Amino acid sequence: MTDTTVNEPAKPSHVQIDPMAAASEAMALNEFYKNRNLLLANEIAGMRAQMSIIEAQCEAFRTELEQRNKDLEAAQKTKRSA
Repeated sequence: MTDTTVNEPAKPSHVQIDPMAAASEAMALNEFYKNRNLLLANEIAGMRAQMSIIEAQCEAFRTELEQRNKDLEAAQKTKRSA
């Protein structure tokens, strides 16, 4: 806070904070961060589950692609020998 007059520049002044008010604010902030961390941890868990599903799908696609490539190679060999 500053006190000013027309002829005098602003001078800083100090505000006395009640320790109970400061403690209450600190507890509220702590609770906010605790809840925020829980929400973020929950989001991370959900994303990890989604990642596992996507990795399994990717592996299934990779296996299918490898099988199709083998089938294609076999068909080409058969076609060449005929």
